[in-house]
Amino acid sequence: MKWIGQHIFDLKSKFRNDVDITGDVTITGTLDVSGISTSATHFVLGDDDKIKLGTGDDGEIYVNGDDLYIKNVTSDKDIIFSINDGGTPAEIMRIDGSTSRVGIGTASPAAVLHAYATTGVVSESPSNASVTIRRNDNTNYSAL
Repeated sequence: MKWIGQHIFDLKSKFRNDVDITGDVTITGTLDVSGISTSATHFVLGDDDKIKLGTGDDGEIYVNGDDLYIKNVTSDKDIIFSINDGGTPAEIMRIDGSTSRVGIGTASPAAVLHAYATTGVVSESPSNASVTIRRNDNTNYSAL
């Protein structure tokens, strides 16, 4: 450990045992947290202890009681779920922060729940569907 400034250290070694740090710590570079084995590797935070993401603490992940929160704290911004589809990044779902809408298969949901696919989701008959979405007057229904 090398003293650089008032409260900044240059760590050039690995710790083999528990390390307790009190106060703020700034890490420039990569923080690699690993345990004794793959099955024992974990990073523990208590209730309401948050993982904050982004330069302005734009996102938070935390637990309160038994509930898991994934939160975008920047006003009117979205939460986007994406996957690796055969080597190509693909957005699969979006929660639109400015409209409070959820889009599955679309980045611009036009309704509270907007599901879109190019093939294989709509059934001609609601009796053959797993899910039916319809208005309360039984018109304009979609069957999935």
